Amino acid sequence: MKTISFEQLPRAVADLIGQVSEIKTLLEIANNPPKDRWMDLNELCKYDPERRSKVTFYSYIQDKSSDFPYHKRGKKILVLKSEFDNWLRAGKIKTKSDLHSELDEKLSLRDYSIKNSVNHKY
Repeated sequence: MKTISFEQLPRAVADLIGQVSEIKTLLEIANNPPKDRWMDLNELCKYDPERRSKVTFYSYIQDKSSDFPYHKRGKKILVLKSEFDNWLRAGKIKTKSDLHSELDEKLSLRDYSIKNSVNHKY
């Protein structure tokens, strides 16, 4: 621990107050995450990690079989940030370990239902 002289005390206290203030701000952000927000297509293009163009998003909207999440108010296209994030996550390519875990889970559920149907007497 560093020794502080009497002359350095005011500056040390000021630094400490600043650090405590930063910690409080970080804790408030962590405990109250930003609320969901609406984005227009311009904001969405900036937010999108793939940096797709407005034309690309319009094509997703035109494609009725697309699961692209959007809302329309008159001529205005809006996207809810949380819905867009979920849409991005849904397109995640599964790794081998993801596929193995999923298969193990399905097999254990299947085995459970088979055992229950065999043990069940009518």
